[in-house]
Amino acid sequence: MATRSVRVCPVAGGASAMPADSSAVLERARERGEIRKVADLEAAVSALLGPFSADYMAGRG
Repeated sequence: MATRSVRVCPVAGGASAMPADSSAVLERARERGEIRKVADLEAAVSALLGPFSADYMAGRG
């Protein structure tokens, strides 16, 4: 069985379900020209995953 590494969620203070390479997906899109070079990928990851984290902490996920 393959293992996945996880990042520590700075908001919840615990491990999240976010794979450690989630920003790598956006980096590859940037390299292909699908995302602007000046885009803040960390902010994009936070914006995409924030609602999921909020639902999880609220007991809805």
